[in-house]
Amino acid sequence: MQSKTNRSFSTHFKRSGTLLVFTLACFWLISCSARADAHNTVRMDEARSGSLLFRTPTPGQFIPAPILATDVQLEVTGPVIRARVTQKFTNTSDQWVEGLYLFPLPDEAAVDTLVMMVGSRVIEGKIQERQQARKTYETAVKAGKKAALVEQERPNMFLNSVANIGPGETVIVQIEYQDKVQIKDNIWSLHFPLVVAPRFSPTKGQLDSTLLMSAAPAPMATLAVTLKPGFAVQEITSPSHNIIQQGQAISLDASVPANKDFILNWSAKSSPKPLASLYSQQVNGQTYVLAMVQAPTGMGETATGLAKEMVYVIDNSGSMAGVSIRQARTALLQSLEQLRPNDLFNVIRFDDETDLLFPDSVMANANNLQRAKTFVASLAGDGGTVMLPALQAALNAPNPDPLRVRQVVFITDGQISNEAELFAAISKNLGDSRLFVVGIGSAPNRYFVSRAARLGRGTDLVIADLDEVAEKMARFLSKLDRPAMRDIAASFVKTKNSQIWPNPVPDLYFNEPLMILAKLSDADDTLTLSGGLGKGNWTAKLDLSNATQGKGIATLWARAKIRNLEEGRFTDVPTDTIDAGILATALEHHLVSRLTSLVAVDVTPSRPKGQPLDSASIPLLLPEGWGALETTMSAVPKSVPVSSARARRGVMLPATASPLQVQIILGLLLLALALAFSSKFSPRRPRS
Repeated sequence: MQSKTNRSFSTHFKRSGTLLVFTLACFWLISCSARADAHNTVRMDEARSGSLLFRTPTPGQFIPAPILATDVQLEVTGPVIRARVTQKFTNTSDQWVEGLYLFPLPDEAAVDTLVMMVGSRVIEGKIQERQQARKTYETAVKAGKKAALVEQERPNMFLNSVANIGPGETVIVQIEYQDKVQIKDNIWSLHFPLVVAPRFSPTKGQLDSTLLMSAAPAPMATLAVTLKPGFAVQEITSPSHNIIQQGQAISLDASVPANKDFILNWSAKSSPKPLASLYSQQVNGQTYVLAMVQAPTGMGETATGLAKEMVYVIDNSGSMAGVSIRQARTALLQSLEQLRPNDLFNVIRFDDETDLLFPDSVMANANNLQRAKTFVASLAGDGGTVMLPALQAALNAPNPDPLRVRQVVFITDGQISNEAELFAAISKNLGDSRLFVVGIGSAPNRYFVSRAARLGRGTDLVIADLDEVAEKMARFLSKLDRPAMRDIAASFVKTKNSQIWPNPVPDLYFNEPLMILAKLSDADDTLTLSGGLGKGNWTAKLDLSNATQGKGIATLWARAKIRNLEEGRFTDVPTDTIDAGILATALEHHLVSRLTSLVAVDVTPSRPKGQPLDSASIPLLLPEGWGALETTMSAVPKSVPVSSARARRGVMLPATASPLQVQIILGLLLLALALAFSSKFSPRRPRS
């Protein structure tokens, strides 16, 4: 009797153990699914640029959708660029979704066109005041209508919201913008950002990113340029990518990972350069002018007798690790070699702390220079990017020497999120110093680099490749040894109420043309330019009757005006005055700005109410050259600050990617099997 009882207990124990194993396996599969899903979700303000995001049931959490393709078409006519950016997405689920699409553009891009193609429907965007556009969009979402909304989150970052994407539908998003080429050292160039790096937030003391691993293929891009420069081209090159050239058509040699900026350079064949190039456009009875004036020959004389105080600032934060810090060290060491014995200098380095090599600037003698070279050579990229103390230390000049030119050379990738705070510090503390900014890396923050240099009355340089450092720095440093043209004035002879941008006109440096955009009522006029050059004056007069008719000049003028107005925020201009000017200009010229948005709404409702939604995921890339980070992780940076309205409730999405569905079904099957096994083999109670 005892033996039979023991056997029954043993059998029951084994069966119970089997049931326990089955049950644990079920819950393990389901919990793994939940954990995997949690790791694939991101907040909207952590989204990688160029991502379409689907909502999840968790408020404020989203899942990236798959990107099938990105295509960029750029047409260059003289100094004007017209761009069309097309990205294609597919809703592979059987549910209806709303998406958020974050993308970078050049910081001076004038976005004026939105076209959304969802299935067979083509929806064109209209410009509205930002709050009204948001209201229009929200109303369409609730009504089940297809809608799109483009908002500016930063001058170089835009947010596109897409509502009511149907099951299996392919979404094509087209953004068009106007821009102008950059001309330095007789080289014409354009750039297109394919990625935005994670930014460091000084207030949080950390990189704004969430680390996610992904083995899926990276986002890819194709790009083509039609080049009509208006002169005979000697050479066309791209320091960033391999290209194919067929006449005026230039394209990438293949689809490429979206992990660094595209750069294209071209130069003219040797020939006498005209003094100026003029382009004009008539819109609604107004004349818009783009004037591009070459530097006068007197600027080519090296000012060898000019004593200088040079302050070098180098960013050695974590984002500069790898190739970038090597570029920065090489650039700075080359700069030190150019100092003369009668120059003063200092070196400041920063990450999340700031260190000055010398308490004050010292003479550039052999001992001090050797100490500086040893200091610079030892720098490695690590830590956060707390830039403000270093900037303030560099601009601090309590007792400036009136017989010296004080120049600050700032070397950084600019990956910070507090640009406005830094711009305000430059405007407040610049004094008689001049700020020159060198952008480093494959995807620097060009918005910060160019705007900081402009506010600092200096110029900027971007070095994307280590092989470019020596040549580019040599040209850059030569500008600092030549007299800049200052106090530049621009006016028209007949038109007294013309609007000319930028205002004031920035200082002009050697081998950099002066570019001015103007609006006036009389096309029969003359543009007069003047400036101080050394001990003399320079004057030029340009007859508008010689202008070439162009396209997009009015749009470029409006964008330049908005940028100029925005810079008033860093001075004492009243906010109401700034906002009123921006709003009126953006609405008149159909431009996306801080205060206006493009919104497109289909007239026919398409989404049935109560439909469940689905999701998918995409891989994430860091910019090329980000040291160990590039090979060990992917990142979802907080590219833009996002208002609390982004976490609003709306069309919701259950977090149910395909792998999750399979794992849950498998878990339920195992659970059912375990219950059936238990029912069949469990001991029966004896009848009473």
